[in-house]
Amino acid sequence: MESIGSETGAHLLRDLTPAERYAAVHAVDGDGRRSSGGAALQLIARRLPGGRGPAALAARLPRLTEAAYGLVVRNRKALSRLAGLDACAPGPPADSSAHRRHGAGTVLSHDRR
Repeated sequence: MESIGSETGAHLLRDLTPAERYAAVHAVDGDGRRSSGGAALQLIARRLPGGRGPAALAARLPRLTEAAYGLVVRNRKALSRLAGLDACAPGPPADSSAHRRHGAGTVLSHDRR
C-alpha cells in the first residue's frame, strides 16, 4: 500500500490532477492498469485474506459496489468515529513518510491523519 502523496502515488497517478487523485482510492494491478473508486475495491479485496469471495461479488455487481463505495465516502468521518479511527478526509497528506509494498500491484490511499 502506498500513499497517494508518495513518490509512487505521484508516478502512478501523474495523469490526474491533485483533486482527482484525492477524490477516490486507486488500485494499480501488476500490469499497470488503474481502477478507482468502487472499481478499485475488487483489486483491493482480492489481495486480502479471504477476499476472493468479496472480490468476485464486486466484479459481478459493479453498480452496487460503486454505490456502496459512494455511501462510505460520503459518510467516512462518521464511520471512522464509530470505528474509533481518525477520520479520513480527502486532501493532501499531512505526512507521507510511511509506505509499504505488498505483492504485485499497488493500492493508493489517503494517509491517516
